[in-house]
Amino acid sequence: MNSRSSLRGWLHTRTSGAFIQPVLTLVSGAALGQAVVFAARPMLTRLFTPEEFGVLTLFVALTGLLGTVAGGRYDDALMLPDDHQDSATILGLSLGLALITSLVLALALPWREAGTTLLGSPLLAPALVLLPLTVLGVAWGSALETWHTRFDRFAVVSTGRVAQSAVVVGVQLTAGALGASALGLVGGVTAGFGVLALSLLSVALLRDRAHLHWPSLVSLRAHARRHQRFPTFSAPAAFLNLLSKFIPAFLLAPFYGMATVGLYGQAYGALALPVGMVAGAVSQVFFVRAAEAHRDDTLGPLTRMVHRRLVAVTLFPMAAAALAGPELFAFVFGAPWREAGVFAQLLAPWLFVATLAMPLTRVFDVTEQQRADFAFSVLLFGVQALTLASVYLAGGSARLAIGAVSVAGTLSRVTQVAWMLRLAGTSRRRAAKDLLRHLGYAVPGLLPAVAVMVLTHSPLLLLLAFGLGAVGYLLLAARADRRFSDPSA
Repeated sequence: MNSRSSLRGWLHTRTSGAFIQPVLTLVSGAALGQAVVFAARPMLTRLFTPEEFGVLTLFVALTGLLGTVAGGRYDDALMLPDDHQDSATILGLSLGLALITSLVLALALPWREAGTTLLGSPLLAPALVLLPLTVLGVAWGSALETWHTRFDRFAVVSTGRVAQSAVVVGVQLTAGALGASALGLVGGVTAGFGVLALSLLSVALLRDRAHLHWPSLVSLRAHARRHQRFPTFSAPAAFLNLLSKFIPAFLLAPFYGMATVGLYGQAYGALALPVGMVAGAVSQVFFVRAAEAHRDDTLGPLTRMVHRRLVAVTLFPMAAAALAGPELFAFVFGAPWREAGVFAQLLAPWLFVATLAMPLTRVFDVTEQQRADFAFSVLLFGVQALTLASVYLAGGSARLAIGAVSVAGTLSRVTQVAWMLRLAGTSRRRAAKDLLRHLGYAVPGLLPAVAVMVLTHSPLLLLLAFGLGAVGYLLLAARADRRFSDPSA
């Protein structure tokens, strides 16, 4: 079999089936949305300063943290009931709690300047005016995405994400052209989440009138008690899990300044967003299929398949960033952002393992092991915070701090992934073999880029070399398709 037919066969087998088709539907929309965002990023980095991007980084981190827990994580319980009416009651519970959380945040706005000064980030204060609305959009968007996922409406979710990205970029570019400050960047984020939530809500109201209803207080209390593990354990776990990712940004601001936060945010976003859209799509579909697989006692094989395919998708781009981050960032975003490329090199191993872990955390939900999820989140947060603070107190540079956080985060995430694989009934030895196998495929694909870096230092040739290397990496994966499909491999 030649390489072309091998690749064609690999694409055919990998784009069929009950799992991969929904993933591709979600990824296609997310990819289009991210293409819009990334096409605008080089323009935005020339319209806004690293300090202004630092404000955006902190705002996005804060809204992500609060939006994740605003609904009590009851949205994670939407997949569990067999009856759609029960699921609709849980949806109402989640949306109602998110609305209450946003109202409380609005009441706290008069103290925003004092709070940001205390945290060492006074430049963030003006942007916090938009915090309540953004948190509401994040929480409602997440809950409604899960609701539509329950009905396999992956195209609806995908379309909503494309609309969100288009609005974000449109508002930010317009604001930048008009000379707006960081509030223009933040306003784009708020508008984007608002459009996402409203579009998903309108579709639900049109299609699901037979299921949606005003729940009684009795039914709300009953479901709140039945699924109390989610606010008790899943919500704190999710909060700490995200905080372990964002803690460098929160601590870099008072330790090293807002410009460093902006550089860190650009590095984190450039790496985490592309692979994160794949991981997020996989996570949504995996949640549905994992609940079914757990009931059918097939969770182990499903989990290994998800882990293996995530390794295949994320390994090469992370390796490319680790190899040539400074050169790529300076060329794409401009010379002032070269240091962000150095940060990307340091962050790549941690973000690679974190991407593998993201969808697999659904194993904790379907097996109702929220206590273990919470324990790992405490560990991840504690390790990250202590590591960064220790480097700062010892007089270390921002580079050293980010590198140390990456090492600590990588080791912690590896432990978490191993635990989740065991919990799902997946062989950790076979999962390790999958990783080593793909590392072997990546090395030949990276060699052209290494040659360009040594001989020419041309950024255009470097991008071309990475593109050719990615094709070679894919061809090697295609040749091994039959071995991948063998459960004993």
